[in-house]
Parts: sequence; structure tokens; C-alpha cells
Amino acid sequence: MAIKVVYRLKLFLLATFFIFTNILWAQEGSQTGGFFLELNPRFVQRFTWTPGEGVMRYEIVIERSENGQFRRIVQDFTTEQFIEVSLSPGSYRYRVIPYDYLNRPGQPTEWRTFDILSALAPELTGFLPESITGDRENTIEIKGSNIIPEAEFFLRLLGSSQVITPSKTEILQDGTGAMLTFNRNQLAQGFYLIEVRNPGGLEASIGYLSVVGSRRERQTDTENISEAGDKSGTLDWYLGVSWTPLAHIHGYFAPQISEPVFHLDSAALHLAMISTASSSFNAGLEVSFSWYSFESLANSEAENSLKSLLIENNLLLQNKFMNQKMAFVIRLGMGLVIPVEGGLNTGDEIKNPLNELAIFANAGLALQWLPLKHFYMEVGINYSYIFILDKNPGCLRPRVGLGARF
Repeated sequence: MAIKVVYRLKLFLLATFFIFTNILWAQEGSQTGGFFLELNPRFVQRFTWTPGEGVMRYEIVIERSENGQFRRIVQDFTTEQFIEVSLSPGSYRYRVIPYDYLNRPGQPTEWRTFDILSALAPELTGFLPESITGDRENTIEIKGSNIIPEAEFFLRLLGSSQVITPSKTEILQDGTGAMLTFNRNQLAQGFYLIEVRNPGGLEASIGYLSVVGSRRERQTDTENISEAGDKSGTLDWYLGVSWTPLAHIHGYFAPQISEPVFHLDSAALHLAMISTASSSFNAGLEVSFSWYSFESLANSEAENSLKSLLIENNLLLQNKFMNQKMAFVIRLGMGLVIPVEGGLNTGDEIKNPLNELAIFANAGLALQWLPLKHFYMEVGINYSYIFILDKNPGCLRPRVGLGARF
């Protein structure tokens, strides 16, 4: 029983020694080596002077004022024309003593005094008001801490490198805030980040200050958006006419015709509605009525002609640009060919495709110009494929038109 007690006591003493040794090692390591966290930033001051002739090296002496007397804290030699030190806040003086090539000291410079200020990290906690109107003079109250009298304030426009300095800055003596004044029309509309920088480069920021235009400017902007057809939740209506010639490009179109042939006698009426809910791509619907008059294609002696009506429905996709003054339009849809009068004298039993009731598919691309609120012009081209067995005709239909938007 005694042996077990002695054995347990030895284990306890050994564990105690091990723990105590590691504690000492950890304390020593934290003081003499390893990693450590420096809570206060370290600033470096650089002193420079004009080099002299025949100088081999320089002696720099820096003294600190303490209780009305100066105490030497730096005495160093260098062959350069500068020295870098890290001094704590306080009042100092320094001088430079040159040494010649015989290592003899020359005439020292006069003592020069200087002050090292405390480098405080500013903090911003709030500001009032949060929104201002840019068409009048505004004063913004800033709240924070560690804001010294030499601090600089400025606003930075969100999404831009633009920086604006207040016309007047008043900093509270206790460093807990400031009053910033901006002149009338000094700030454009947008959101701004408020930034402060203390001497030494330490800075802080807070956001976001909202700057809006005057009531009249906001009303004008709303009217401009409405004129551009970009008012959310509404529809733009387009009513227009166009010249839409037709060119056969492939498949059977008429006997003895293998090359593309243009048919210029045409006219079209279009009615479309397009949503303005988005500022990029807007969808819509269009119905068109196209009238064509075709002379005989088979031979010049035929006197017969054909008049056909094409009715089509298209899905539209509109993308505006150039400040809502221009737009690309994509068309995809289906239509119906309806012979109205006469028929082409083809000289055989095969009828011309446009002399038959048929369905066709349509795809097109157009460019719109919207110079005025109620007026537009358009140029584009459509491709139409007529579904007729054994013929498979396809044609291009250019489009040049104008109309009203309302």
C-alpha cells in the first residue's frame, strides 16, 4: 500500500514539473521570440539633409524634451544622407554632425525642434441626415471618436473614383464628431461613402449618404423616362406603315424562275405593343397586314397578276440603347398567305405559292430610331418560309417604315 502511494506521488510531482516547465517556457517565448500581436501601429520618421563636400559619414543626435530638459535618446552614424527612426509622441530636437575622411568632426548643424503627434485610428459611428437634396447648401453632422483637429474629411461617390471635399469642416474639440458643409450643387445625385483620415494615414469610413435632386429635377427625370418609353409597369403601343418588298431566294416560286426576283409592289400595316417594365430587354406582340401585287413571272406576254394578303403575328424582343433613342427588335412568329385577286399565268398546271392559302413562319431583325416621344422610324429584314409540300419556298422581306408611338 505504501509503494502505491509513493508511486502516485511521483507521478503527481512529475506532472506538476512538466506543466510548470511549459508555463515558464511559454512566458519566456512570448517575451523573447515567436509571434506576437502589436496593438499600436509603428510609424517610421525619416530625416534627410543636404550632403556636404569631403564628408565620410554623419552623426545624428536626437534628444527628447522631458520636464523642461532634453535627454539624448538617439545617437547614430551613417554614410547616407538620411536616417529612419521610430519615435513615440512628444517634443524633440535634432542635429547632424559631419565627419571628414580623417574621421574628424566638423561644424554641427543648429538644433532643430519638432513634434511627434499621436497617431490615432479614427472611428465613425453615424451621421445625420442620411439623405440630402443637392440643389441647396447642406450641413452633415458626423459622430465618432479619435477625430483630431487635423483630420481630413471627404465624400466618395459609390461606383466611382470621384472624391469631394467639404467647403467647410468643423471638428469638435473632444474628437467625437464634426460638422461638414457642402455648397449648393456641389454634390451630384447618388450614394456617397463618408471617409475621414487622421495625420499618419489612419482612416475610417461609413456609408451611405443619399443625395437626391430637387423636386423639379426629379419630376423632369420622370418625364424623360416616360418619354423614353422606360416607365415601369406600362406598355408602349406602335402603329406604323412600311414598304416591304419581297425577294424569292430558294425553293419553287414559279416556273422558269431560278434566280432571286424582287417584287416591289407592296405595303404593310403594323400594330405592336411592347412592355416597358425593364430597362434592358422588353417583350411584346405584333400583328401585321402585308399587301403584295405580283405580275406574271413565267413570261412577259401573260397579263394575269396576283394580289395576296399576308397576315402575321410576331413575338417581339426589344433592346433600347443610346439613352433610349435607339432599339434593336427581334421578331419571331407565324402567318397566313391569303390570295385575294387573280392568279399568275404560269403556263402550266403548277400554281405559284402565293396563289395558294398557306401558313408561313417568320423571323426578323430591325433597328428602330425613336427621336421623339410619339414618332419612330425603322429599317429591318424578315425571312419567311412557306409550308407547301414539294415547293418549300423561302423569301426575304426588307422593311422600311415609320409610325407613331403612344
